[in-house]
Amino acid sequence: MIAGDTSFHSIIHARARIERALRKPETRDGYYVRDRLIKYHLTQTYASHLRAESVMLIRAALSKSRESGGSQNAQLSCEIVEGLSLDSHPMAVTMASAVAAGATVQLGRSPSNGRSSYTAIDMQIGGFSIAVNLDGRVVISDADQLDAALECLRSK
Repeated sequence: MIAGDTSFHSIIHARARIERALRKPETRDGYYVRDRLIKYHLTQTYASHLRAESVMLIRAALSKSRESGGSQNAQLSCEIVEGLSLDSHPMAVTMASAVAAGATVQLGRSPSNGRSSYTAIDMQIGGFSIAVNLDGRVVISDADQLDAALECLRSK
């Protein structure tokens, strides 16, 4: 956003970008919007340290119930979730598999760096901390625990 941009103009710009992404989801703009919205879609929380443009994209994508006084953790509109295929995003698919295997989402900031990135979702499974990355990869912070964590995932 340019300096001095008002919230009104920022939200209009964000809605226009979402509309372009919905018309052509397989473009760079489509992937950009999809990647900025996926963490909110899965956790209903904002990542820390987001740029103003990313915050506006999320706000512009919220369902109309939020704009008329809906709950604090409003969901993205169904049109956007379906139009951008958010439920088939690699992060969503991997996270669903991890949850089915018994993993739980760990909301809040990462203990390693004090941030909550839009590119990863922290989870716990069987006492192990894992992160599901934007591209669907599962990362474990302690390499010595990798085999035990994988066995835990497989056994569920």
